[in-house]
Amino acid sequence: MTPAETAIRLSPYDDDDVETLFAFLEALIQHDQGLDDSDHQEMMLFCAKRNYIDFAKRLLGRGVQPQQVPANVGSPEMAKLLISHGASIDPAAVQKKALKKKGLGLLRWCVSEYGPLLESDPETLGNMGYRMLNCGLIYLDTIKYLASEYPGSDIDAVLTANLRLGDEDPEPTPTNWLHMAALQDNIWAMDMLLKAGADPTCPGLQDDVSTAIRQSSHYMYRNISERLKVIQMLERRKCKDGDWSLPSYMELKALLADTIANQRLAWDKRLESLVESKQGLPFAPTRHSQASASMPSTTAPSSAFAYRPLHNKSAMRLLELFPSDNRTEPLLGRLVESDLTLQPEYEALSYVWGDTNVNEHIFLDEQAIPITPNLHSALVHLRDASDVRTIWVDALCIDQSTHAERNQQVTIMGDIYKSARQVVVWLGETADNSHLVFSYIKDKAKNTFPNFPRPPVAHRQAWKALVRRPWFFRTWVIQEVALSRKAVIMCGEDSAPWKDLRSGNRADISGGARGLSSVSSGPRMGADHPFVGFDADSHVRRLRMLKPGSHPAEVIKYSRACQSTEIRDRVYGLVGLFDPGFMVVDYDLPVDEIFRNFTEAAIRKTGDLGILKWFGLGPYSESLPSWVPDFTDTATAGTLPRRKWFPPYRDDGKEGYDYHTEEGTRFHVGSRELTDKLLPGLAFRPGGVLAVKGKMIDTIRAIGPELSANTAFTPGTTSFARVMKEWESLAATLTTRWDPKLASSVSQAFAATLEASDGLEILSVDVGFVQWYRHNGSGILEAEDPTRFIREHEFYLWWLGVGEDKEGDGQKPLNSEFEEFAQRMELACYGRRFFITEKGSMGLAGPRARVGDSIVYLPGGDEAFVLRRREDGAGWTMAHDCYLYGLNPYTLFEDEEHVVEEFEIF
Repeated sequence: MTPAETAIRLSPYDDDDVETLFAFLEALIQHDQGLDDSDHQEMMLFCAKRNYIDFAKRLLGRGVQPQQVPANVGSPEMAKLLISHGASIDPAAVQKKALKKKGLGLLRWCVSEYGPLLESDPETLGNMGYRMLNCGLIYLDTIKYLASEYPGSDIDAVLTANLRLGDEDPEPTPTNWLHMAALQDNIWAMDMLLKAGADPTCPGLQDDVSTAIRQSSHYMYRNISERLKVIQMLERRKCKDGDWSLPSYMELKALLADTIANQRLAWDKRLESLVESKQGLPFAPTRHSQASASMPSTTAPSSAFAYRPLHNKSAMRLLELFPSDNRTEPLLGRLVESDLTLQPEYEALSYVWGDTNVNEHIFLDEQAIPITPNLHSALVHLRDASDVRTIWVDALCIDQSTHAERNQQVTIMGDIYKSARQVVVWLGETADNSHLVFSYIKDKAKNTFPNFPRPPVAHRQAWKALVRRPWFFRTWVIQEVALSRKAVIMCGEDSAPWKDLRSGNRADISGGARGLSSVSSGPRMGADHPFVGFDADSHVRRLRMLKPGSHPAEVIKYSRACQSTEIRDRVYGLVGLFDPGFMVVDYDLPVDEIFRNFTEAAIRKTGDLGILKWFGLGPYSESLPSWVPDFTDTATAGTLPRRKWFPPYRDDGKEGYDYHTEEGTRFHVGSRELTDKLLPGLAFRPGGVLAVKGKMIDTIRAIGPELSANTAFTPGTTSFARVMKEWESLAATLTTRWDPKLASSVSQAFAATLEASDGLEILSVDVGFVQWYRHNGSGILEAEDPTRFIREHEFYLWWLGVGEDKEGDGQKPLNSEFEEFAQRMELACYGRRFFITEKGSMGLAGPRARVGDSIVYLPGGDEAFVLRRREDGAGWTMAHDCYLYGLNPYTLFEDEEHVVEEFEIF
C-alpha cells in the first residue's frame, strides 16, 4: 500500500488523532508531486465515509475528482457535495446502507431525491422490522419512518416474519409492526406506534396486540410504569369516547377475588408449614449473664493425674494407647512428651466430653485416671488389636487444672490439629439407625451425576438424628475439622472419610451421600429464618465451608449455634483458625474482657466491622461495651442480608474520593476500600472505647414497634397486623414531603425497605410486595400515596392475568416474586423496628433504637449504624446496625463538604 493508504487504514476513530492524520495527508499532497490518483481517491473515500466535509472540500479545491458516492456516505451534505462535483450515486445501495447504519437523515434525503428503492415486500420488511424491534430504542425513529412515513407504507399492513415462536411453527408468520413490537416486548416501540395511529386490534391477524402482550412479555415486571402507559392507551382505545380511568383499589380487589382467594389458601398453608417446621437448638444455651467473672474450678478427668511440666511453648503430650483385641479389657497407655517442631506422627481425637460424671478409667503408668464415658467409648473403638496407637486427646494430654498450661496449649491447639496425621471425629455409639447413613455413603460413593435416586425415608431420618448429635454443636470442632489434613468420622463400628460426609450435605454434584441433607436436595429456607429457627442441615453445611483464615464473621455465624463447657471457650475455641498472635489466651481474664479482646482482634485483623453483623440484636449487657457482641447469644432474627457495594463509574475519571475531617485534614480513600475497609484512624482506647471515623447521615424522627421474632407475630395474626399498621402509618406520613429522587413513591421505598433491598434482586420487589400487601397490608399506604403505586401495579397484574387459575398454564397461586418477597421480608424485619428520618427517608433498626438517635455511616460496615449520644455528651453508644433506604456511600463521599467525624463508641 502507498503511504496515504497505510495511514488511512491505521487511522484511529478519535477526532483529536484524526487531525494528526489530516496534517500528514496535507503534507503528502503539498510535498509529493508524484501521488497517484488512487491516493487521492483513497483520501476522498475516507472523508466521504467519515463525513469530514472540510478536508473533502480541500481535496476538491486541489482538483481531485470524486468518482462514486460510497454506499456508506456519511451524510446527505457529503453526498450532495460529491454529486455536485460529478460523482455518480447508486441510490438503492445508499438507502440500504443508511437503513443498516441508522442513518435516518441520509435515508430520508435519498428517498426524497430518488424515490423508495428499499426491498419492501412483506417478508423482507417483516424480518428486517423484527430484527430492529429486538434492539430496544436504537431503531425507534427508523421504525416510525418505515411504518408510517416511507412512501407506500401502511402502519397496519400485514407482513410476514420468522417470529421464532417455537419449533412447531418454523415458517414465516403473519404479523405487523405493532404485533412484532409486542412479541419483542419493545414497550417504547408499542407506545410510538400507537401514538402514530396503529390499530390495536391488528386487523388481518389472529391475535390483537393485548393478547400478544399477555402471551409474550419476556420481562413483564421491568419498566412497569412504561408498560402501564401502553396498556392505558389500549384501554382508552376500547372506549368509544376514550373516557377510561383506572379502577379503584376496591374494584381491583373484586376483579381479583378468585386469584386472591387461591393465593390466601396457599399463603396460609405456607405459614402453617413454617411454624410446624420450627426447630430449636439441641441444647440449652448458656447466656453471658450466667457466666462467672472468674475462672471456674475444673472437674476435668485429668485433674487426678500428676503431670510433669512441659519444657517449652511448642511442647505437647501424646497418649500412647496400648493394643488389645478384647473390648472388655481396661484401657492402658502412657503419656509421652513431644514437640511440634519434631513433627511427631500422631492422630488427634475430636469428640465431646459428654456426661462429666466420671465413672470410667484409663490406666496411665499403672495409675487409674477417671475419664468420661464418651471418651472411654471412643478410646475402646480406637484401640488397635496389635499396635500402639498414638493419639492427642485434650482431656488427657493437657493438665486441665493448671491455668498457665491450659493457656499455652490452647494457643498452639490449631497447630496440634494441623500437624496431626488425621483427625478422628467420634460421634458416639451406633444409635437411631446411624448405620444407614454410612452404608448409604458407601453405596453412593461410586455413583455419578445425574443418576442420584431419592434417599429412602429411613435413611433421611437417620441422617437428621446423626447431625443433631452433640459433636456438631461443640465450639471446638470448628477448628478441629477446619484445620485437619484429613478427617475421619466414626460412629460406633462405622466410619467414613469426612469429605464423603461433607458431600452428603452439598448442594452441588460433588457425589457421596448427596440428597440426605435437605440443603443439598433443593432450595429451602436458611437456618436463620425466624419461624423455621435453627436448622441442623444448614448448620453442618456451614461447618463444611469454614477453613483457616475465614472471616471472623463467618466463623461466628456458625459458632453461635454451638456450646462449650467453659463459656470462655466460645471465643478461645475459635482462635486456632486465625493467625498466630491473633489474641492472647488467658483463662484468668473475666468473660467480658475476653469478648472485648476477641472483637477488637477481629476488627484489627479484617479492617472492617463485619464481626458486628451477626451479634447485634441481643439484649444489651451493661457489663459489655455497646460495640462488643455477646458471644453467648444464639438468636438469629434481625440479621440484615449481606450487602455488596460496587463503585460507580465516574465521569470525572477519579479513582476514589477525597474527604476532610473536622480538623481540616484532607485524606483520600480508594473506591473499593470505601465500603470494604475502615478509614484510617481506628483506635481502641482505655475504658473499652472504639474510635472510628465516618459521616453523620440522618436522625431518627419516629420509630414503630418491634416485630418480635416469635410465632405470635406470624403474618395473619392480630399482633402482626397491629405492627404492620403502625409501620404503614409512619411511612404514610412521608407522602406529603417525599423526595422523588429517592424512589418514584413512598410505597416503592416501603416495599424495598421491608426486604432490606440492595437493588440487585433478580425478581421484582415491587410485584412481590403488591401481592404480599393483598394479604398483609392495612390499606393505609395505598390510600395515602398520591402516586397510586399499589393500585397501578394491581391493575397491571390483573390485566396480565397473573395468578389466574388457568388449567394447564403452569401458574402457581404464590408466584416466585411473592414467595421471594415474603421470605426476604421475614428475614429482614423480624427482630427489627421500622423508622422514618428527619430528612424524609425510612429504614429498619434494632430493638434498642430510639427517636433522636443518629444514623451514621462507618466505612467498613455494609450498612449504617445507629448511634446515641451519651448523657454526658462525651462519646456515643451503639444501638445495632440499620437498613437505611437510599443509602449510597459513594454519593455520600462525593460531597467533600460533608466532613468525616470521629466517633468514640463506649
